[in-house]
Amino acid sequence: MNYIGIDLGGTNIKGALVSAKGEILKEHSIPTRVDLGPEAVAGRIGQVIAQLSIGEDTVGGVGVGCPGTVDDASGIVRFAANLNFVNFDLRSALRAHTALPIHLGNDANAAALGGKTEAELSVGDSAKIGGKVLSMSLSGTTLTIHYT
Repeated sequence: MNYIGIDLGGTNIKGALVSAKGEILKEHSIPTRVDLGPEAVAGRIGQVIAQLSIGEDTVGGVGVGCPGTVDDASGIVRFAANLNFVNFDLRSALRAHTALPIHLGNDANAAALGGKTEAELSVGDSAKIGGKVLSMSLSGTTLTIHYT
């Protein structure tokens, strides 16, 4: 099974298709274009997901690392200053572009978890993130993809 990781930044949206072993299989990046507004940024994330999905039959889900206050349970980015997101339902906006499961996380929290393997996580950490962790590096930024 392969997974897509998205690193959402104020300047660029970086994405990668990774194997369950953490091998980067494909990468794609486009400018974020915050000036176009939150819905357009979600559409641009959708473009990256679509590009990485071309020819792939076994994509298990998408993990999005996002700056700011992120609520994965609801899919809402409560506040991200550099993206001009305030109570933006990013998961719902992405549903217009993909049927894949989508997990959101604060990018700094994802980076902190990215250095750990599933075996190194405590039971509490594992329960919080759905039981499995896959990490990868995109130009020096560690992104953790959560999947169940």
